[in-house]
Amino acid sequence: MTKKVTRSTTPEYYIGLDVHKSSISIACAAADGSAPEFYGKTTGSNLSVERALVKLLKKLGCEKADLRICYEAGPTGFVLVRRLVQLGYDCIVIAPSKIPQKSGDKVKTDRKDSKKLARLLRAGELEAIHVPSPIDEAIRDLCRARTDAVQARRRAKKQLLGFMLRNGMSYSGKTHWTQGHLNYIRKLAMPDPVQQVVLEEYIMEIDAAEERVARLFAHMEEKLESWPRRPMVCALMALRGLSLLRRALRPGFARECHQWLAVQVVTAMTTVAELGDLDRFETPRQLMGYLGIVPGEDSSGERRRQGAITNVSSVAFSEGGDRQLARALDARRERQRLRVQGHGVARPVQAPGRAEPRRQRALVARTGTPLLPPPAPLSQEATAQQSHHRHRTRALRFHLGARRRHTQGTARPATGGTLTPRLARRSPGDAGPQPEPFRRPTTIPADPRRLPDG
Repeated sequence: MTKKVTRSTTPEYYIGLDVHKSSISIACAAADGSAPEFYGKTTGSNLSVERALVKLLKKLGCEKADLRICYEAGPTGFVLVRRLVQLGYDCIVIAPSKIPQKSGDKVKTDRKDSKKLARLLRAGELEAIHVPSPIDEAIRDLCRARTDAVQARRRAKKQLLGFMLRNGMSYSGKTHWTQGHLNYIRKLAMPDPVQQVVLEEYIMEIDAAEERVARLFAHMEEKLESWPRRPMVCALMALRGLSLLRRALRPGFARECHQWLAVQVVTAMTTVAELGDLDRFETPRQLMGYLGIVPGEDSSGERRRQGAITNVSSVAFSEGGDRQLARALDARRERQRLRVQGHGVARPVQAPGRAEPRRQRALVARTGTPLLPPPAPLSQEATAQQSHHRHRTRALRFHLGARRRHTQGTARPATGGTLTPRLARRSPGDAGPQPEPFRRPTTIPADPRRLPDG
């Protein structure tokens, strides 16, 4: 989420920094509307930038509060902005995708880029991005490190499967990378000693990747206890697909379901670490726009055309967060499939309408008298008839308006408030007594479910 750059007091000078790994270009634009001036270029260290800003203050004859500094977000991170804010400067980081571009401008240099940043900052056409706190950035790096480890493990497994396929070895089981598949791989004997060495190297690489993923996940669980955003992570884990805390399970069951239990913590931590502070989003629409899951639109005049989602979001979240959310859905399906009773897993919810409302349960607890008597058990014939009607199609169960079929010799229902039930619509030759037609009561009978007064 980006926000417009606002300031309570108007600064006198606007500074644009074109930051690179080994060099930083500095340009200055005065608040009187004059053309920006290029100040110079310094090395890429924070100390050199501090010294250059001190010299610039002496040259301009102003204080730190009179400067407004900006630079583009890039691979250098947020170390520079944190240091400048710590020294008392007003510094922001700009979203590169929000910088206005001229279609006819084909010349790009560090000098022009720094002057352009200073001019656009003075005009108020730049948007600042959210700078995460150091602890949030550390947790985010930890989550991304685990994502990198998982991707490395996946590549190693694919390389081993390709090596086995080239040598005519294929596993006949149903699923790869189960315990049976791993036992099959470790018992393989290649015809050539050199190929046996290659096989063992691939196996050791996969084992090392598994240990790396396990170590990083253990660090994530450890750091979660002291993370200030732990309540938000726990709140996400309460959602469907992200629930099922690991501590609520017995040890044996946790070992059996370790793979999809770990998804809960990983998904919640990755999502919170990538999103950061949610208070900066005023509406859910802004959050969806930040994630890039809003539909694209190309409308002009009377024509309106909406396409697929924009998918314009953080690259790290697209590679890590979306995949984790997809795995959360898989974990939800797995949890519904197991239907484990007890051991910390929620029992299946009863069908709608069968559970008593909370207000009725409270009343029953106070009075000790049930509001509704328990229903009598149905006979075998009634159960079969109820099952038969339940599985009939909607077109046969419901007769709407003029589409009702009436048997010959049967009069249509009267319109004066008298309705003929379905059981009464019989042919004249049917045996058995004809039921009385249903008539609407003139008075409302008392509700037998209500408790007596007092």
